[in-house]
Amino acid sequence: MKLKVLNVLMDERIGGPQLRVLKVAKYLSRYGIETIVTIPKGDQNYAKLLQSSRIKYYELPLERIHRSKNPMVHIKWLFKFAPSIFLLSKIIKNENIDIIHANGSIHFQANLAAFVCGKKLIWHINDTHLPKVIAKILFPFFQTRNTRIIFASYAVHNYYKNIDLLSNYILYAPVDTNEFKPGIKSNLRQQLGINNNKKVIGMVGHVNYVKGHEYFIKAASIIKNYYPNIVFVIVGEFLKTKRKLGRQIRDLVQRLKLSDKIIFTGRRMDIPAILNMFDIYVCPSISEACPITVLEAMATAKPIVATKVGGILEQIDDRLNGILVPPKSPESIADAIIYLLNNPKDAQRLGHNAREKVKNVFSLEEIANKHLQIYIEMCHENKHEM
Repeated sequence: MKLKVLNVLMDERIGGPQLRVLKVAKYLSRYGIETIVTIPKGDQNYAKLLQSSRIKYYELPLERIHRSKNPMVHIKWLFKFAPSIFLLSKIIKNENIDIIHANGSIHFQANLAAFVCGKKLIWHINDTHLPKVIAKILFPFFQTRNTRIIFASYAVHNYYKNIDLLSNYILYAPVDTNEFKPGIKSNLRQQLGINNNKKVIGMVGHVNYVKGHEYFIKAASIIKNYYPNIVFVIVGEFLKTKRKLGRQIRDLVQRLKLSDKIIFTGRRMDIPAILNMFDIYVCPSISEACPITVLEAMATAKPIVATKVGGILEQIDDRLNGILVPPKSPESIADAIIYLLNNPKDAQRLGHNAREKVKNVFSLEEIANKHLQIYIEMCHENKHEM
């Protein structure tokens, strides 16, 4: 079937929602589903991925809401709000869009553009950033026969559980198990100056408050006393919007005398090879919806230590395909890592089970087909109404 879907993203940087949109768009193109993407102007890395994948995209002056005490930040958002709706509406009409897929919770330009144009809307809630009191007002307003409200995990859905919803779809982030798989060879150890006899413990995530970098670093300080022949790798960017946190993280490494144990790689695009280099993957987050990096580590059959927060509980079954620990507890993280280092057979078992779960629940085929099913349902409703 021929169908045009406009995916609206309010963050141009590469992250879970951006990768989901890209992977699903490429997969669904074989079924005649054409995906067009709009992103804010800014970082060009995601735009380059869209371009290389031959996915049409528009860069617009889309302004997302920032948590700030600076009134000028909010004035800027308000100033660009109406023009954003106008530009999105123009694209919807010119491209003859059938369905608008709005990704994220605390922006409403795409939702209102869909309403103005009389088009079907999927509102994909990827996080719990929207205050419940606002959600209670907005969800019923947008929950018309033309709208599907969809959640990135049951954890996100449960956050809004006291709000009556007509649609309760769950759409996880997908992983391409042909791209993320065990056995990928590389010279990354050589590039990063890591000896082959050293164990590598790693995490992936831009330096952000919710990612729990400080707890990973504090756990490293504990582990080094038991395993001197070990290195800790942190993959991710020091964000310009989080400069203060970046300084705190670097100062913590210096204060704990871990400069020779911790490697910051910055942003990397070779994540499948990076994950294969790790012996153990750690997710120390204090809040998560459905972290794609955990799924990617699972797909590469890595033993995983992750915190008991949000959608991680839907990904990791404790002691079956990973080890769950309390958030904000470097001691618990350290204990779990030490256990895995001391029990390599159990670590291998957990990694094997993790990959099997991804293949059964979180594979690209599984998630993309769920997208397709929802699109077709909405398209059939269109025909019925006509």
